[in-house]
Formats: sequence, C-alpha cells, structure tokens
Amino acid sequence: MRVHTGGVPCPHSFPTLSDMLCYDHLHDERQTFECSDCDAVYHTLNSLRIHQIGKYGEGYICEMCDRRFDMPVQHARHQKKCESL
Repeated sequence: MRVHTGGVPCPHSFPTLSDMLCYDHLHDERQTFECSDCDAVYHTLNSLRIHQIGKYGEGYICEMCDRRFDMPVQHARHQKKCESL
C-alpha cells in the first residue's frame, strides 16, 4: 500500500500509484470543473463529461438499439457490430 503525504495529514493509503495520484487532486487547489445543471464539481474535464453523459443523456446514440456512448470511436465500433447482425 502506498501512503500519500502531500503536505496534508490524511489517513488514506492506496494500492497503486495511479489511485494515489487521482486522490491527491482532492487536496490540491487545482482547477475544478462544475456542472452547469447541478452542484457537482470535478477535478478533470473528462470526469465532468462522463457525469453529464450519464445524467443528462448526452452523447452518441446507436440508431439500431438506442445504446448511448460518450466517445465517437466507441459509437462507431458499436454501430459496425449492430449493422453486421
């Protein structure tokens, strides 16, 4: 387990370095991204985008099965699979 000590006393430990670095953002005063429709705040723009897609139904929709995707690449790959069925 890795224990972070970013200058702020914190009881958390993490199994991987990437988990620890993601958590360290909570202690940083870095830029935050706020949802314009609710009170949610995220440390990365990608996290905000995922929130908005899940909560508000934005994104790319399969024409055959109405499944939603947040990335155009995922949507295109899925469309090909649906069309081949």
